Amino acid sequence: MSYPERPPPAHVPTVETGMWQALLDGVEDAVLVHDEHNAIRLLNHAAAALFPKLNVGGSLEDLDIRALGAGQAMDTELVELQHDGRRLRARHRRLGEALYAWYIQNVTDEIDHVNELLIQRSQVSFLAEASRQLGSSLQRGRTLRSIAQLAVPTLADSATVLIPARRGLYEWWRCSAAASPPDRGRAGRRVLRTVPGLAEALTGTLTELDPARLPADAAWALPDSPEGFGQILLAPMTHENRTVGVLALSRYKARGGFQPEELALIEDFTTRAALALSQAASYAEQVDTAATLQAELVPPPLPTVPGAVLSACYRPAREPLRVGGDFYEVHPRTDGSAMFMLGDVCGNGVEAAALAGRVRHSLHALRLVEEAPARLLHLVNQAVLSHGGNRFTTMLVGSMTPEPSGELELVLGGGGHPNPMVVRTNGTVDEIDVPGALVGILPDARFGEATVTLAPSEVCVLYSDGVTEARGGKTGRELFGSERLRAALREFAGLPASTLIHRVEQRIDAWLDGRDHDDIALLAVQAAPMTTAELS
Repeated sequence: MSYPERPPPAHVPTVETGMWQALLDGVEDAVLVHDEHNAIRLLNHAAAALFPKLNVGGSLEDLDIRALGAGQAMDTELVELQHDGRRLRARHRRLGEALYAWYIQNVTDEIDHVNELLIQRSQVSFLAEASRQLGSSLQRGRTLRSIAQLAVPTLADSATVLIPARRGLYEWWRCSAAASPPDRGRAGRRVLRTVPGLAEALTGTLTELDPARLPADAAWALPDSPEGFGQILLAPMTHENRTVGVLALSRYKARGGFQPEELALIEDFTTRAALALSQAASYAEQVDTAATLQAELVPPPLPTVPGAVLSACYRPAREPLRVGGDFYEVHPRTDGSAMFMLGDVCGNGVEAAALAGRVRHSLHALRLVEEAPARLLHLVNQAVLSHGGNRFTTMLVGSMTPEPSGELELVLGGGGHPNPMVVRTNGTVDEIDVPGALVGILPDARFGEATVTLAPSEVCVLYSDGVTEARGGKTGRELFGSERLRAALREFAGLPASTLIHRVEQRIDAWLDGRDHDDIALLAVQAAPMTTAELS
């Protein structure tokens, strides 16, 4: 339809049309000039390109955009509208009593760019939070649960983590609602044959699955939902070219399928999830290894020895490790006697614990061929030297033999270790001189012996230098020292061995007052107290 060009009203100044046209064509935004009847009086090149159906003499009504009508917008009002897939922002102005103008910007690219930035920002925020949560725990079950929960609802409406478990089974964790606890269970190896694309996903190939093709016995992948799922994406979780599991992402039909631009985000997330699972698996392996080693290195429970009462205290410098350079053991013999020892490897921590373990293993073997403490120390010295290295140990090795009189005879061999102390029933504390060289320094080292007889209830206390070198007091730098240890033993004389050791440990704790300390070990060998029948 064509419209006759309407002459401008008499009160509108007459300006040469060509001049107006040239002026408006230089404006980047679209400009439409119309009268009160919505008839187009002028439009610039930008408007003609944006609205190719319009021409001078035509009507705004040809656009079928009510917002552009003269009666639809007040002066200066900003209008947001869409036209032919474009997003527009328009402002209306009155030019006079009979003419109006629309100034229209095409903001499609601007809005798309802003939306893209918002999406990218949201994705970066999502991945950052995923990394934080996945990295906050090395516990395997917690990591699996976090992966399933993080994927909902950002990536899918339901997410299931499927990973290989032992004996050919598969473990799965599924989250079907934001902030809800996941379900978990196991699936048999038959799942590889019955779920299309799953075997490929477990080898690193991203696959799509129609929920209608999901077998009835594969309910692990989808929860029951009245909304219905439209698509399942099987995304492999791969780290260092090894697929550790599959993340099954499912969306409701109303949400639509997975778009190509979303796959990069999913791949980034599954890569981070695979890294977290690999770290959790490595940590679990380390924990198992450490537990096995600790079981070998931690002093074993004290046995029962006829005619003797035993008690001990063990405090490694690095208590979370539970192992250190101090060690003690007691080994009963078939004749009723027993071998006992307490040692202190130079240093502390894992390296010292490793040498302590080697020394203990050497003693386990050598005590079967030699019972005399001094000669046993000589053999241990040769064994330590054969391993090489620059670490050494101090040791006390003893042999206890109960006597018919109720006394307990001790033969002590010294290897450069602090002298033991004997607590008599009358409160006297005797320091027993047991000379000897350090173990593991010289091949021709000499080791001495001393013999001690304990009357019933008397105690021989062996200790490491972590006791006497514990730093505390008012300055925090003063040593506990042998005199404080002697005074404590004198104060606790007559107490059972276990109580005596416990009280000494409390005294050391009070002295340390929470400060760091070296490895601490004490071993008490007490002659069994006389029974009421024996006393009578």
